[in-house]
Amino acid sequence: MNRTDIDAFIRKNIGAITLIGGVLGLVPILMMYMSFEYDGLMGGLFPWITAVKPFVSFEFAAFDYLGGFYFLGGLGYSLLPIVFCGIMIAGYFSLKNKTPLSYRLIRFAFSVIFISELIGILWMISAVIRGDDFFWPILSRPLGIVFNIAWAYVSFTILRSNLEPEDEFGSIPSPNNSQLAEVPKGTRFVHHLLDSFLYLGICSGIVVYFADSYIYQIQYNASMSLGFILVALIARLMYSPIFETLFGATPGKFLTGSKVVNENGEKITFNQSLARTFGRMVPFEPFSFLGKNKGWHDAW
Repeated sequence: MNRTDIDAFIRKNIGAITLIGGVLGLVPILMMYMSFEYDGLMGGLFPWITAVKPFVSFEFAAFDYLGGFYFLGGLGYSLLPIVFCGIMIAGYFSLKNKTPLSYRLIRFAFSVIFISELIGILWMISAVIRGDDFFWPILSRPLGIVFNIAWAYVSFTILRSNLEPEDEFGSIPSPNNSQLAEVPKGTRFVHHLLDSFLYLGICSGIVVYFADSYIYQIQYNASMSLGFILVALIARLMYSPIFETLFGATPGKFLTGSKVVNENGEKITFNQSLARTFGRMVPFEPFSFLGKNKGWHDAW
């Protein structure tokens, strides 16, 4: 089976892959709540299921510099992943019922998986090189890396395809992108909130992993808020340019069916996305959207 056949298989079975990902993501969380992760057969299966499921973790490491947000059973560790898995399962049933919303839910889910898997691959390889201790048995470590790569590739394929109605459930009306309209400011505000929530939740953990000692020195010598701001800025620089350059949309935009284009309706370049991201960091930039103004980071 060549790459073309693999990509066609993924597109043909989007619904099944989405359901499998959602269910696999829920199982380890339910095992933790039922206290099975260390007991008997279930305890032996726990690290293997964790290795093959989509890696999505809302650690919100940036908030550790403001008072310890991350804890076992807390919002970032288990409750948000439960919500995320619920979105994946809802995407499956929405696709099965042939509703156009399904494509938004599925794009959103796999965009979150994509960035999470990239971070997971980077973290696992780095941990092996550094000799960091693992909770998993040694044999499940390479399996985890293999499935990280597999889920990243599946997500990339789904996001790069137009998700035309070629799935296992038959024809669904596809959105018409030939007529581009400016996104309402209310929708853009939703993008801002959701994407800010996601880049802090997903990308901040890897920033802290590689730069914890430096950030600790900054917060010790200056202030905790400065450490938080630094983590947030780096996390944002990892998040927006990757999505806008590769796919023309961030997860928040996938969920609302929006995209980023230049004045000719074409996908923007990496340099343009990077400039937009830095533009958003200018003090009071969000206020530039008030009234009928276009907004600084778009105008620039």
